[in-house]
Amino acid sequence: MSICSESIRVFLKEAELLARKTFARKSCVSAKRKNNGPMKSNEKPDGPPGQDKEFTIIVNAREKVVSQREISYEELVVLAFGPPNAETSVYTVTYQKGPDQKPKGSLVSGESVKLKEGMIFYVVKTDKS
Repeated sequence: MSICSESIRVFLKEAELLARKTFARKSCVSAKRKNNGPMKSNEKPDGPPGQDKEFTIIVNAREKVVSQREISYEELVVLAFGPPNAETSVYTVTYQKGPDQKPKGSLVSGESVKLKEGMIFYVVKTDKS
């Protein structure tokens, strides 16, 4: 087994472990008031139901919390590496533990995917040559 494939295997194993810990720890997201305090039992969140849902996702083995129901290829690149340099870099985005309709897949520029709690994303940067 090459050093590169061994590194990838270790990376994937660490990402899987982190996702399991995150999902167990944050199996439900508590609603927060605008001042970030916990909601009282008789309060209701502002806005339509389900609009303030937060998702904990894993991007390149790092936990990220996002407050949208869908995430795009471009947003994942920024979460992983910051603003991209389109002239010199190409990115490969794959995911697993996704929604039931498509639990595994890949994204290209312009595409997005619906989020699921504990979803794992891999964003790999390749320099153009």
